[in-house]
Amino acid sequence: MLSSGATPIECSAILDHLDSMAAPGRAMIPAAEPERRHALRVTTLAPGMSEKGVSLFYEKRLHMQISEVWAARCQMQLLGALHALEREAAGRTTPFWFGERLQHADVAVAAAFRFISEAHPGLIAPESAPNIAAFCHRLEALAVFRPISQPLIPPA
Repeated sequence: MLSSGATPIECSAILDHLDSMAAPGRAMIPAAEPERRHALRVTTLAPGMSEKGVSLFYEKRLHMQISEVWAARCQMQLLGALHALEREAAGRTTPFWFGERLQHADVAVAAAFRFISEAHPGLIAPESAPNIAAFCHRLEALAVFRPISQPLIPPA
C-alpha cells in the first residue's frame, strides 16, 4: 500500500513503486524519459502476454467445453505481444533490453517467454521469435536466474 492509501495492482505499477523506494542507482526501471516510458511499456507488455497465456491455459485445461472464439482471441493477443517484443529485440545491441545491466523488463520478458513455452508447447514457432528465444535462453543461464528457475507445474 502506498502512503496515500492506494494499492497498486498492475505489475509495472508495483515495480515502479518498489523502484521509488530503492537506493540511488539500484532502481531497475530508468528514471529519465523516454527510456522510462519505453521500459514501462515492455514491463507491461510481457506480463500481459503471460496473462493471455494463463487465460488460454485455463480455457483449454479447465473447461469441458472450450470456447474456440475465446481461445483464438487469447492466442492472437498473446502472439501479438510476442511479435511486438520480437520486433524490439531484433534491434537490440546491448546485453540487456535497456543497456548493460539487468532490469525489470528483462526479467518480465524472460519469465513470460518461459511460461508460454512450457504452458503451450509448440504455440511459439521457433522461427517466429528467434531473438526473444536467444535473449531468454541467455538470461536463464545467468547465475541470478538459476537458483529461482523452476519448471511449470500445472494444476491437476
